[in-house]
Amino acid sequence: MTTATPVVEIANELYDAANEGDLREVQRILALPAGVVDANARGANGRFPLQAAAMNGHVAIVELLLAWPGVDVNATPEEGVEKKTPLHMAAEQGHVEVVKLLLAHPQIEANAELVISGLTPLHLASFGEHIDVVAELLKWPDINVNPEDKIMTRTPLHLAVERGNTHLVHLLIRDPRLRATVEDSKEKIALQLAKESQRHDIVKLLVERDDVKDYVDRLYRDRQVYVDAANAILVGAALIASVTFAGWLQPPLGLTTYYGNEYLEPYPAPPGTYMQYAAVKQHPLLQVFWGFNSASFFFAIATVIASAGAVLPTPDIFIKESVKDVRRILVMASELLVLSVICVLGAFAAAGIVSLPSEGGYNTVMVHITCWGGSVCAWLLLWFVIRVYRLRPKWWKMMEGYVKPTAVETAAPLDQSLSKQYGKAIRKQVEARRKAAKKKASPSSCSWIFNCNHHHNQ
Repeated sequence: MTTATPVVEIANELYDAANEGDLREVQRILALPAGVVDANARGANGRFPLQAAAMNGHVAIVELLLAWPGVDVNATPEEGVEKKTPLHMAAEQGHVEVVKLLLAHPQIEANAELVISGLTPLHLASFGEHIDVVAELLKWPDINVNPEDKIMTRTPLHLAVERGNTHLVHLLIRDPRLRATVEDSKEKIALQLAKESQRHDIVKLLVERDDVKDYVDRLYRDRQVYVDAANAILVGAALIASVTFAGWLQPPLGLTTYYGNEYLEPYPAPPGTYMQYAAVKQHPLLQVFWGFNSASFFFAIATVIASAGAVLPTPDIFIKESVKDVRRILVMASELLVLSVICVLGAFAAAGIVSLPSEGGYNTVMVHITCWGGSVCAWLLLWFVIRVYRLRPKWWKMMEGYVKPTAVETAAPLDQSLSKQYGKAIRKQVEARRKAAKKKASPSSCSWIFNCNHHHNQ
């Protein structure tokens, strides 16, 4: 059985005293010889004394520890995966006096991000609705007012709006460095969150900003562009529908001989008779024509219906969601139009071959022209499909790997409230990380698994 060295015992005593707020005991320990005591020594649980004092709001002890030569003001715990600094802990708990002391230290990293979630002290203070702490953080010259976390890419403004704290939102938007149009992983800005939660007071604050006005105006312009495109598709589909419907009423006509209201054979007709076009019967391509013509008609009608949905008013949803809806409708209508065009081209080719006589090379000419024209149409359809493909939604792009999903690795839930938002994504990544580590079967990966299994709220 090993016995703890005096240095380790003193480190544990210093941590316990800082954690419990025993100022006299901390003063006594720090007065010991330099070789015996170290303010950066970890306690038995892997935490630093400064972290314990900051988390519990012991202002005098924090001030005393910060005065210690060489103290690590950005120290993180040994265990756990989020690695909160003393400033993270003080901001999360709302200890404004501790935050002031930490921000005054020349080596403070006020924009430090948690390893996995990417939350900064400003995130935690905003989510905790600690307005005085947020105000102190905003005074720091190099503070990042628009940090995005790694899980939902939300800024402190997103969190303040989600909490419905009007005063906190007003404090943040007064800062000239703030960007109120940052989108989270669901492509939502703070204004959309406020409208969805029916916080009209916050909506009023946000819509007065110039950047928000420009953002909303751009969305309305985008929506109008998509609606105009849907209208153009609607007109084209209606034209195809009318042509294919006429094809039902009047089937393809073939060249035949006419004998006094009688269709006779053989061909050519005897002298004194004449030629005319009449409905073709029992031709093998006639069924092909009917199939393509019918499919084209129904695809065209479906395109008309889908395109009409793009112009329907949507007063109850945010303009961003309206733009997404119109864009999805445009993609769907475009796909239906492509299918309708393909079918109408097939019907045209079949009708042309049926109608023209094989004598004189008419059929051959028709086949050549159909191949040439069909090739041109095929290339243009491909170009059209590629243009439509660019309008695919973000989740589709993420599935294809064109846009990487939010970088989430592994972490313990930050606290009971934050875990509702971030916990699910974190747990999925924990499991994925464990599986990957098992495949490697290396000592380092085993250590990583051990840490994951024993992580706690840090």
